[in-house]
Amino acid sequence: MRIEVLEILDAERREVRFRSELGDAWGVWQADDVPSEGQFDVEIDINEEISTWLSDEGDTDRLDGDASHRQAVRVRGTVQTVDEDSVTSLRVGRDILLVEMANEAVPPQPGSTITFDTPEIHLYPYQL
Repeated sequence: MRIEVLEILDAERREVRFRSELGDAWGVWQADDVPSEGQFDVEIDINEEISTWLSDEGDTDRLDGDASHRQAVRVRGTVQTVDEDSVTSLRVGRDILLVEMANEAVPPQPGSTITFDTPEIHLYPYQL
């Protein structure tokens, strides 16, 4: 996913505020280098299990969260696959995110659009 880092929120924790075609959010930079403002290609990782989600009839994928208060990041996308081990692939914009559904969560159906909140996301920069 292509993002623009707009602000370094906490240099020690490597928290950044960013913008993408899916909205504005915040995340934790996962690289050896210190985060800086600018445009980057990143892989997004959600390292928390998803225990609650909502079916959503919205047609716009999104990734947004209030960076000023480090609120949860809201993700909306379309379920592509649900594996036996509860790993779910979710199309969010042009990208695929892999999320792990908690064992107690009822898995969503492929083709459905879901929305969920996650406490934070991790950003792994890479170069094309």
